[in-house]
Amino acid sequence: MAGSFISKLTFLSLFFLLKFEKKIINIFFLIFLIVLTFLTNERMASIILLFSSIFYFIFCDKKIIKNITICFLICFTLIFLIFNNQYLKKRYVDTTLSQLGIYESWHNNVGSFKGSQYYGHFSNAVEIFKKNILFGSGLNTFRVVCGKEKYSTKELKKIKNSCSTHPHNFYFEILSDTGLFGFFLFLYFLIKIFKNIFYIQNYNQRIISLTIFLLLFWPIKTTGSIFSSWNGFLYLINISYILYLSRYSGFLKKKLNN
Repeated sequence: MAGSFISKLTFLSLFFLLKFEKKIINIFFLIFLIVLTFLTNERMASIILLFSSIFYFIFCDKKIIKNITICFLICFTLIFLIFNNQYLKKRYVDTTLSQLGIYESWHNNVGSFKGSQYYGHFSNAVEIFKKNILFGSGLNTFRVVCGKEKYSTKELKKIKNSCSTHPHNFYFEILSDTGLFGFFLFLYFLIKIFKNIFYIQNYNQRIISLTIFLLLFWPIKTTGSIFSSWNGFLYLINISYILYLSRYSGFLKKKLNN
């Protein structure tokens, strides 16, 4: 939970550090939050924050070689930290490889991803969508309809605890809850946000906004429910600020042209 909060607010807080001309402050700030997120043991929050930070470091200015070197040093530091701590190594390396079906014999107590709860959540969402293609089963109804016989399959019955309050991926959640109608509206919304980012005149603000977009809407990850209060709020506050910057830049541009 803590890692998810940190990762979703990291780059939003970075906007307020742009007033400092020395980028070394931003770099140390990001490194501190990356390490802090890894120490929370939340794998997905840590991984997505790391890759988003790498994207930011590479494109934050035109010194590409220098930026890639910084990324290499950050990755090397994290690898050193993980492999020199048995708990972190088991959490981030051994368990992940086992769940992916790689070197499963290392940890027989951890099954493959196909037999995991997450796979069950995703599969349940797909089955619900198949039966409610156009409009889904209704907002926040995954917890209610999940596990019903008409959505069950032989494969799902073999997975323990395949049901939850939400599918743990908001793309699957939107598909199962709102069907194609809601899903296409959501995609349209994402495209509009992405286009608005390029209206932002300030280069640093634009790169941070792109990084936030990547962090929030990268599809291949586990997520909280997008309809829940705290998780949805973190998405909305980031999106609101991006839209504010794009509209403000457009307003300034019109004013200068006039």
